[in-house]
Amino acid sequence: MKSRFVKDTFPIVFFLVFIFSCTDKRSDNSLSIDAYKELGMPDEKKKWDMTDYTQARNVLTRIKWEKPTQLPVKGSGKSGLLFEHMLSLEYLSFLKDTTITLSEKAQLISEFGVVYDYWIDVYTIPTLKQNYYNREIIDIQIFNLRLTEAALSLAHEINKSDDPADIALQYGYPSIKRAYLECLHNYLQPQSYVSEFAEKDMERMVDSIHHSVMRNRSWMDSSTVNELKHALRLARDSTSSNALKDRYKLLENHLSS
Repeated sequence: MKSRFVKDTFPIVFFLVFIFSCTDKRSDNSLSIDAYKELGMPDEKKKWDMTDYTQARNVLTRIKWEKPTQLPVKGSGKSGLLFEHMLSLEYLSFLKDTTITLSEKAQLISEFGVVYDYWIDVYTIPTLKQNYYNREIIDIQIFNLRLTEAALSLAHEINKSDDPADIALQYGYPSIKRAYLECLHNYLQPQSYVSEFAEKDMERMVDSIHHSVMRNRSWMDSSTVNELKHALRLARDSTSSNALKDRYKLLENHLSS
């Protein structure tokens, strides 16, 4: 009797487990790039200006509220190239243009900073379960970290300049450094705050933080380093992932050397 119950019940239980595991896995519901263009998305093959970014934000905002599972997604055969273009830092190529003054560059990068706000707003969707676009949100956060670091690098140049137009901007140097450090601390949260992210995505985030911190280690004073090390220890102690623990510990060691 017992063996018959197991025999009869097991296929049903297996089927239910299979169904729920499949529905929990996100499918690619994004559109083709041509379909996005029909809705007004700018051409992903060209370098976007701020008008293009605003137009893209408007298109994606409509999708967010009307068909929220149809936004461009990372690694998609349909929309992956568009998502990559959205997070491209090609716009910042002006930073290497010696014909543009530092003060003009400051204005341009300040304008570009709003793009992070565009994308994090688009992909934060209260009508969907919390982790639906978390792979994309991690990439958006890494984009923000790189953008904040680029702004800081420009601020370093401005702070060393004796051009009157640059001197007028130097008052903002401490706040730009502070914004960069706040960005680091925001993304070094204990696991209880970031548990919705997959381990592999968190590894990408921590690796990005590591490279960024080491590029900026030279200007950090002892207080800044100690605060970062404290944040790393809290993050390390809060995760059960050995891979993440190792990454946090490695960065802490590099900060100590």
